[in-house]
Amino acid sequence: MLNSEEVDRKRARVEAGASATNPTATLPGRYQEAIVCPQMSVKKVMQHLAEIQAQSRCVVHVVNGTNQDPSAVVLKLATNTQACLDDCRNRIHEYISAVLSTYKGELPEGYERRTLTIPESSVGSVVGPRGAVIRAIQRDSGAKLDIAPRLERTTGGDQELALVGGRDQVAAAVWMVHDVMEGHYNVDAALLQQEQDRRSKSISMGGQGRGVYAGRHGDPNIQEKRVIYVPVEHPLQLLVATVREVLER
Repeated sequence: MLNSEEVDRKRARVEAGASATNPTATLPGRYQEAIVCPQMSVKKVMQHLAEIQAQSRCVVHVVNGTNQDPSAVVLKLATNTQACLDDCRNRIHEYISAVLSTYKGELPEGYERRTLTIPESSVGSVVGPRGAVIRAIQRDSGAKLDIAPRLERTTGGDQELALVGGRDQVAAAVWMVHDVMEGHYNVDAALLQQEQDRRSKSISMGGQGRGVYAGRHGDPNIQEKRVIYVPVEHPLQLLVATVREVLER
């Protein structure tokens, strides 16, 4: 008698075999979704499709044309967890929104532009350290957010935040921005995500997690530098503990 986990694995193998022999068969994966990719964003998404699948652990099958629109490009997503499906969807929409943010014509159906006024006191919080918060909101929502860089702001005061993307993606981004301004957003999580994205990108480029980060130092053997503030009353004890930790690695 198979337990539920074994049944799920067997179902996945059967579905995988069916899809290999029949391209129109249902993709393997308990959680599935279809995204119609706007024509102007197809090239950008295709360039990053392998990266999207690897980082989100989601299979993306590209279908050209639908009954309603033969020229449409449909991305069919399939995976075994809701979290992976959400991550894959957001990554795809992030690239779609990035292209649409520079598009001057009318946006495709289902996509929109919106502007939020950010109070001067909240601009730094919305951008975050090294832009970590605004990038995390883009990743978590799939919308594109643009605010004038500090050096390009002619005056102080409130700033305009431009949002572009699917209606659901823009709505999610607006909700997250309000969370930031109300002090409910986890900035530490945003910084961690920024570091994880940097490492993932470095590994995908063959850098084994070091990439550009290692190049910031003069010695290529140095992968990381840390600044430790030592209390003046306990310098010797901390030094001994640090040396012991290094020797034990």
